[in-house]
Amino acid sequence: EREPGYRNLAERLGVAGQCVWHGTVSNEKVQSLMRGSDLFFFPSIMEATSTVLVEALMNRLPVLCFDTCGMGTIVDETVGCKIPLTRPGQSARDFAERIRFFFHNRQVLREMDGAFYARRRELDWNLKAERMAGIYREVLKDRQH
Repeated sequence: EREPGYRNLAERLGVAGQCVWHGTVSNEKVQSLMRGSDLFFFPSIMEATSTVLVEALMNRLPVLCFDTCGMGTIVDETVGCKIPLTRPGQSARDFAERIRFFFHNRQVLREMDGAFYARRRELDWNLKAERMAGIYREVLKDRQH
């Protein structure tokens, strides 16, 4: 179990009092926690898939992540903020600066609320499949004429 290591790290860094440890929870609880949050921090730099970001967007939760892997494709300025991935120290400082910005400018997060529906529609696999089917129909129609 890795959690005790994280608790020890939080203690050593002096932030344990600001951490809430949920342990293992159901997916339903995770979705509920997302809906009750202000900002989703996603500091990972090597994800093969970014499904959790789509979950965050489905829960109308703005995302703060690095502009790398699939995260750069899913998150845009209407639903979050992408930090350029540069040198480790600089990237960490940039990430921390955006956290401070959002903490002091919460209205920016609230203004993102209206963009979630449009962004979800852009990412919806059923709509993507419908668009592809339409393209194939057009190509076939053009070939028949």
